[in-house]
Amino acid sequence: MLQYWFEFKDVQNNKMPCTKKTIVWNNKDIKIDNKTIFFRTWFDKGVYTLKDLLDKNLDFLTYEEFKLRYQLQTNFLTYCGVINAIPQEYKKAIKRKVARQEHLTQPWENLKVQTTKAIHKSFAKHVFEEPTTKQRLIANGLTPDQISKYFHLAFSITIEAKLTMFQYKTLHDIVFTKSKLFNAKLASSDICYLCSKTKQDVKHMLVSCPVVSEFWKIFL
Repeated sequence: MLQYWFEFKDVQNNKMPCTKKTIVWNNKDIKIDNKTIFFRTWFDKGVYTLKDLLDKNLDFLTYEEFKLRYQLQTNFLTYCGVINAIPQEYKKAIKRKVARQEHLTQPWENLKVQTTKAIHKSFAKHVFEEPTTKQRLIANGLTPDQISKYFHLAFSITIEAKLTMFQYKTLHDIVFTKSKLFNAKLASSDICYLCSKTKQDVKHMLVSCPVVSEFWKIFL
């Protein structure tokens, strides 16, 4: 049942279905200079599919590993060009399939007494992508434990859905401030509409704007 669910999810989420057996040559999604590729010398040495470019950990071979495996004297830039031409969707799909296999081969003990939350947590643990703001928080001196608490904050301070989502967006720096709207060419200016003096980012909008500061003084 889990197998069928994962396959359905892959079909829904991936416009370019990909497996290790996906053919490299004359593939409409693998192009260099907007042209599909075919290297006869590689083909004759047994390079047919993506699997032939992967190591045992399903990472792409280094240039030296590739030459050694197939005894090919190919150009470094040519090899890198092929690897770079493989779409990111293909590379991610291969990694997802590895994670999926790990889930399905894991010895589930007492599966009947597992809660839905526990099973979801086990799945998510393998495919979780770290927030893009994590490096910014590390640069500001936060420890891993503090960062974990930081990201859980949105879901622990309120049960109101709209407030939770606003807090979540604030913590991840994805609130559409005037600055972001201006960069996206959706606003004519990035100046704060409250004070009309300074560029409006999240910090200014919630803390440093003079108008907001007055509000906090009254409210607190």
